[in-house]
Amino acid sequence: MLTAARLLQYAVLCLGLLSLGCTSLPISNVENPDQPHLVLVSFDGFRSDYAERWQLPAFLAMAEDGSRSRGLIPSYPSKTFPNHYSIVTGLYPGNHGLIDNNFLDPVRQLPYRMNNRSAVEDPQFYGGKPLWQHVQDHGKRSAAYFWVGSEAPIGGRYPDYYRLYDGGVANDARIDQVIEWMRLPQAQRPVFVSLYFSLVDSAAHTYGPLANTTRQAAVEADRLLGKLASALQALPIRSNIVVVSDHGMVPVVDTASSYIHIPQLSELEKDATVVYNQTQVLIYLRDPATGPVLKAQLQ
Repeated sequence: MLTAARLLQYAVLCLGLLSLGCTSLPISNVENPDQPHLVLVSFDGFRSDYAERWQLPAFLAMAEDGSRSRGLIPSYPSKTFPNHYSIVTGLYPGNHGLIDNNFLDPVRQLPYRMNNRSAVEDPQFYGGKPLWQHVQDHGKRSAAYFWVGSEAPIGGRYPDYYRLYDGGVANDARIDQVIEWMRLPQAQRPVFVSLYFSLVDSAAHTYGPLANTTRQAAVEADRLLGKLASALQALPIRSNIVVVSDHGMVPVVDTASSYIHIPQLSELEKDATVVYNQTQVLIYLRDPATGPVLKAQLQ
């Protein structure tokens, strides 16, 4: 059986293969050198070339001092919710159930929408076992500050410490809370913490992935990473940081040729439930027998 320490070392290795970078922080006067602590940090929408393109010192230092993956292929679809839950379960979206940010459960006929709290907190939408539960299974505590799945009692359990998503919470306050958790007495302290930031994703979606506003967001993300690393290094605990992202972006020219026009979709809604997800459209037939006819209409 894996001990909690071995589990977290294994997690660092596996997540490092999917990460922007990971590093072990040097410290002195460690109170328990045999107990590592892992902080998994996601910067949503952070492209793999941003660190070099904009010379971000904290990200580059992590790559230099720790390790960095050569590349990353997101799960399909390359959306926030499917990929963040894949990161903590090791499962493809088709296996863990979150197949998009918004979709329909065809069995229960219930919609899942990322901005619908009752859906987000419904454990029946989530398959697999997230990392925080593996930690709990080994008698250790876990925490999540805004991570997909952490707000639902999956298998009847939450992380030991978690926060309901609120995009208005200042990014610095999120780091401050993580450090506060790490200052807890050893018996109460989480050995695994997940932490999420959306600032780069928000800027890139609005202004484009190479816009100056997005660059400024990436520079701020670098400051946040540096603050987190420095604060952890100052604590008398052994810590590892793994930085991941769910996807990058490429510029899209806003012209008529950039869009796929399907006027038949309005007609399809008579015979199907249609869920729009920007880059994907999910069509759930009420009667599967109508599939060939509807497919012919779309072609």
